[in-house]
Amino acid sequence: MRLPSKSTDSTVLIATRKKVFMKPERKCYGCHKPGHLAKDCWKKGSKPEVEGDAFVYIEPETYKDAMASEDSDKWLSAMKEELESIQ
Repeated sequence: MRLPSKSTDSTVLIATRKKVFMKPERKCYGCHKPGHLAKDCWKKGSKPEVEGDAFVYIEPETYKDAMASEDSDKWLSAMKEELESIQ
């Protein structure tokens, strides 16, 4: 919006004011204390740590991989059921 360079009109002054919004009090994700965010957290290691081992099962991508896996009998059974269902 372009304002006149010399104006004493109060409506022009009101139009130039910006609205101020109050932000809700935010809490840190790391230490759960208000006043800062996790990226600015003064507590060391503010990110949650994961402990323990995890087991990840990766399905075979090919028939050869399926037959070489420990569950080859289950794969054969599943493939047999699939073939029978489409006949």
